[in-house]
Amino acid sequence: MKIRAFLGLGNPGKDYEKTYHNIGKWTEERLRQLHPEELKASVDFEKKEAFVNQSSILAGSLLKNKPYDMESMLVIHDDSD
Repeated sequence: MKIRAFLGLGNPGKDYEKTYHNIGKWTEERLRQLHPEELKASVDFEKKEAFVNQSSILAGSLLKNKPYDMESMLVIHDDSD
């Protein structure tokens, strides 16, 4: 299946700025830097200011307005649990 969306998770605010909790945000930003043209045309990046523990609500609301389902969304997170 083709990846249609990346959701780079992280926590907003100064307290989390340089912690592993933002690995999803960093990965998304790096992918955008490395492959700006290829990804711009083929991948819908979503970057929102929400805490990681609210990510299921965020992912659900993003999918509600998109022409693809959850199987085509790659969620990048810190995997600390």
